[in-house]
Amino acid sequence: MTENLFYRAYCMTQLIEILWELKLFKLFLDNREAFESLNNKMGNHLEVAFTYLRFLESMDNQADEDKIMIGQKEIYAHIQLTNLKRVQKFFEKAEFYEKAIEILNRQKVIAETMLYDFELVYQIVKSQSKIYKQLSIDTNRYFAVYFKIGFFGSSFPEMLRNREFIYRGSRLVKRGDVKDSI
Repeated sequence: MTENLFYRAYCMTQLIEILWELKLFKLFLDNREAFESLNNKMGNHLEVAFTYLRFLESMDNQADEDKIMIGQKEIYAHIQLTNLKRVQKFFEKAEFYEKAIEILNRQKVIAETMLYDFELVYQIVKSQSKIYKQLSIDTNRYFAVYFKIGFFGSSFPEMLRNREFIYRGSRLVKRGDVKDSI
């Protein structure tokens, strides 16, 4: 069951990345909810956050190429803020607070310099305050352990053959436990 779930998550990630690259945004939005719910079920909050962060970076690169017009600047800023909030939410779920603070700083810059919405800046700083408070309370934070796993050779299925993946283990998991689960 879990193998099927991991494969579905991998395929869903590939699908939404392709839809984004082909600029099929309607299909991207239709599949985004399924992508999020599947990864939420598996506890893969960082996968979702970093995937969306890649989309934002490609959006920034596209905006530089297109030279956004004056009237579109605010619309672009709102789209960026909406996506950054989504990324921040997933970083917080994954308890990767340092990256969530970095995302909140990006939101603050957009709210201050592009939208001039100081009520929004207040809300962002308030969110940062909650995260800093959480960090000060939880002094014994343990990060998840990540493993690089490669499937080399002809004994693996075609979809895995000669590919490498990052496996996220739970907190304080040992290498032997990961090996046994594969």
